[in-house]
Amino acid sequence: MIALVFIGTILFLWLAKAPVMSSYLTRKLNIPVSMLTIGIGPTKATIRNFKVKNPRGFKIRTAFKAAKIEIGYHFKDLFGTPTKINEIVATDVFLSIEFSNPLGTRNNWTALGARIPPDNSKTKGKGVSIGVLALKDIAVEVRGLGLKGAPETRHIDLIELHNIDSAKGFPTQELIRKIFENGGLDAYIQEAFDPDNVIEKFLNPLKGFGG
Repeated sequence: MIALVFIGTILFLWLAKAPVMSSYLTRKLNIPVSMLTIGIGPTKATIRNFKVKNPRGFKIRTAFKAAKIEIGYHFKDLFGTPTKINEIVATDVFLSIEFSNPLGTRNNWTALGARIPPDNSKTKGKGVSIGVLALKDIAVEVRGLGLKGAPETRHIDLIELHNIDSAKGFPTQELIRKIFENGGLDAYIQEAFDPDNVIEKFLNPLKGFGG
């Protein structure tokens, strides 16, 4: 009977691994995360329909969405210190940036970042390193920047970040800069504000989220 209960529990967790993982990430990060399916293999895991929702109060419900995320690794490296992941490739990506004030110092990502608990990986001697993080076929929607009421939409073919280390923090500023520069949104910011170094001013509130 104990063996049957154990087998049944393992089978249930395997079949329900996507909702279980969604629930775990939601509790761990304190932000709403969901996914449709997870496929796990010896060298690659595949997540489909991964979503991060915006907090209440924002017009756009979804902060980040990827139709497919493929995670490549060597199995033994997952148990090392730090945990090593060769690459993470997200395809068919949607990303929203919604500003709460005209100057852009408050937005959905600073609101999400404020809800994430501090990272204690340094004190625990753990951490994660990622060789390559690639976002492909990206649709970016920007809303509420400057005095413009209509949302601005841009398409970006590819963004890549290399050698990410959790001990140094996620390179949020580099990612945002690439999104704005590759999507032509830097010119959109200049048209909305005009002052010099406006992107730097926009990135300042995101420094805390990078940790």
